[in-house]
Amino acid sequence: MKEFQKSQESKFGIFKGEKVLLSNGLTQKDLDIPASEFITTLLSVSSARINGEPSLGISYYDLVSFFENKLKAYPQLDMIKMEINGFDKLQKDFPNIKSKENAFEISDKIVDFYEMKLRNDLKNELKDISSKGAKIKGVLEELDANAMEINYFAQHPIAGLSFKTGATLAISWSNEKFGGASIDLDNYRNAYKHAIWNMAGVAEMLKAGMPKSDAVGKARDFATLHEMIYVGNSNGIKPSALPASILILHANWGLNTQNANAMDLSNNAIGRSLIDDIAYKPLFGGWQNVDKTSIMNSLAPKVSSNAEYRKNDNIIHEYHGDNWDNLSSNRFGGTTTPLYIIID
Repeated sequence: MKEFQKSQESKFGIFKGEKVLLSNGLTQKDLDIPASEFITTLLSVSSARINGEPSLGISYYDLVSFFENKLKAYPQLDMIKMEINGFDKLQKDFPNIKSKENAFEISDKIVDFYEMKLRNDLKNELKDISSKGAKIKGVLEELDANAMEINYFAQHPIAGLSFKTGATLAISWSNEKFGGASIDLDNYRNAYKHAIWNMAGVAEMLKAGMPKSDAVGKARDFATLHEMIYVGNSNGIKPSALPASILILHANWGLNTQNANAMDLSNNAIGRSLIDDIAYKPLFGGWQNVDKTSIMNSLAPKVSSNAEYRKNDNIIHEYHGDNWDNLSSNRFGGTTTPLYIIID
């Protein structure tokens, strides 16, 4: 009888204080590996390198497709509608959860658990994806995502999928607002797109079950990494707010210090400030004011006929005192702060 009980207990582990099912070869050791350390293990599976630095050797497109397909097998929370897709499986994975209300109370742990499962899925299948996917030379070009973004995405798959959805919404909503005009120029359309990208990205993470501080921080990381480039041995400017594990891993990367990047970083931070202000979670119920109407209404004063824009050919110098660290801040500006655009 004791041996049977021991066997039964071995099927379960502890993840962030919660009892969870150890399925598909998962061990307690897997549960204990933090995301920051996982990327090192993951990169050791791949022999791919870009500019002499370790790389997963797969494109952003392949990574998105992989995680989207794998996520279908796992329960998903909708913290706006207060619904759970796959609740029966969730209860098997978290045997102490007795109701949906219990699940909503620990949504942050649930998201972290399934991100860990997705990371292990990637580790187990990385070699197959690498051999079938895009060539290494195309990794930096695919969907305009660089190696730092790809590696951070591998650490935080659900956050990455949420931010990718935010980017899709930003393009769609910007086209809707401006009649489908070009939004790739350094003008008010581009400014609007970057602000709404960060707002919608945070909103999608909140919807998935992440705490607001975590969602805003992950949005900062993804959006700032998007402005990073390989600069060789000069190291470049590394925003101190970014995860140390990524900065150490990519020792020869730094911020792209062009004025257009300063413009984007500023508008990203303004967007995060706005969503931080309007998003709140009632004591009972899901996240409020993170829907399309609330997000677009909060940006409306910035794109009205009498809206002001900071116009300058040297944004970082004039408005940030040459301090690039300011541009990776989670909070910058708000409803009364003009967006930035570049005027030739």
